[in-house]
Amino acid sequence: MKKLSFVLVIFALLTVVAAHATDIGPQTIRVVTVVGEVQPAFRFELTSGMLENQDQVSLDLNMVTGIDPEKMQIVFVPDINRNELDLTFTARLSNEARCYGSYTLRLTAGDFVVTRTDGIGNISPSGIEAAVAKDVASRHGVDAQLAEGNEVNVSFTGVSCVPGDLATFNVRYPQTPDILPDIYYADISLEVSSNF
Repeated sequence: MKKLSFVLVIFALLTVVAAHATDIGPQTIRVVTVVGEVQPAFRFELTSGMLENQDQVSLDLNMVTGIDPEKMQIVFVPDINRNELDLTFTARLSNEARCYGSYTLRLTAGDFVVTRTDGIGNISPSGIEAAVAKDVASRHGVDAQLAEGNEVNVSFTGVSCVPGDLATFNVRYPQTPDILPDIYYADISLEVSSNF
């Protein structure tokens, strides 16, 4: 009987403990990783049309830090009095950008302010043509499309990009024989603006 009483007491205790136990379910800790974006950096180059002894000229433009206006590059081109100027500029992606969003690349070609035999005048570009780089698909995480005017739109898809050419801009100035001897210049600019 003692044995039976002991078993009954143990059974009663187990029943009481089981009755007070609750199911608290799973406890969760969420871990989060942030994959940071790499903003694009662009390079603007004069790739053809300079004098034969001149090297290619390039300027870097970072979407975070911008460009230093004190770093304007100067390059000599043929004598416009004797030659039509046919200049090719290239816009390049210079880093392994990994981001979303789109940008517009716009080329602006200024006038030469010159002294002619009949006074001061301007020589404006006779033509500006933008084109998407032929191998832009090999950049992977970026797509480029022609837009209005002298603009190219580039869109980033979040995939890590391969640096390289995005677009070219061809600028022509007409030969102008009645210019008096002097040093003349025109400013060519690439503006990169974000579309978001």
